[in-house]
Amino acid sequence: MRPKVNLVRHYVALAIAMNTASAFAVGLGCNPDISGNYIPCESSASSTENRVYAGIVFDLDGSDGFIPDLIVGARTLHVKSNDNVKGADLSARISYGKHDKFISFDSARLVYVGGEREIMGNAGIGYSNTHSSLLGTIAIQGQNARIGTDYEFANKKFEPYFELNSLDKPNNVDKKLDSPPI
Repeated sequence: MRPKVNLVRHYVALAIAMNTASAFAVGLGCNPDISGNYIPCESSASSTENRVYAGIVFDLDGSDGFIPDLIVGARTLHVKSNDNVKGADLSARISYGKHDKFISFDSARLVYVGGEREIMGNAGIGYSNTHSSLLGTIAIQGQNARIGTDYEFANKKFEPYFELNSLDKPNNVDKKLDSPPI
C-alpha cells in the first residue's frame, strides 16, 4: 500500500508544479506550446492622442434663430488597443451676429471624454458668458459630430445642441507582440 500512496503524492506534486508553471506563463502574457516552447503572444498597447479642432454648433431650441456658434478646442485622449478611450476636452464657443453683437465670447467647457473609439460620452462643466451661468454639460460624440445638452444653473434650463467639428475618430492602436521569456 505504501508505494501506491507515494505514487499518488508524486502525481499530485507534478500536477501542482504544472499548474504553477502554467499560471506563471499566463502571468507573463505568453503560453508554452505543446512541446514546452514559448510562443509570442499579443498584449494591450496604448497611445496618447492630442488634437486641436474647430467647428460650428447649433442651438436646438431655436432661440437664436438657428445661427451657429463657432467652436475651437483641444482634446487629449489615452487610446488603448482594445478601443477604449479616456481623456479631456477643453473648448470655447464664439458667437457672431447674435444678441446685437458682431462677435463675442459665448462660453467655455472642460469635459471628461470616455468610451470607445466609435462612440464617446462627454460630461463636464463650463461657464456661459452670454447667459452669465455655470454650466453642466453631457454629450455623445462620434466622428465629426457631437450632440448634447448644457444645463444652465442660473436659469435652471437645458440648452440642447448639435455640433459639427473637425474631430475624426481616434487612431487605432495595434496590440503589441510580447516576446517569450528567456
